[in-house]
Amino acid sequence: MSIASMSATVGSTTYARKGKLTVIDLTMDFMYAAAARIVDGRIYVPAEFFRELCNETSLQHGIFDITPQRAYLEADSAAH
Repeated sequence: MSIASMSATVGSTTYARKGKLTVIDLTMDFMYAAAARIVDGRIYVPAEFFRELCNETSLQHGIFDITPQRAYLEADSAAH
């Protein structure tokens, strides 16, 4: 189940996360060095953008990897 979402505005270096747990407000803005941009109809955002959704990110040898944090995977499998 998704508890947070991220939004990007093309040309802006400010990114917004919106979400809430039962008693914890997860809403906040993040600033990155690079602005979101559109190239050939696709939007590009900094890799850090994906970390704010509780993912681990890495860029090695030209390969960008997004991995959900293990605690979230275990919680999801326990719910099913």
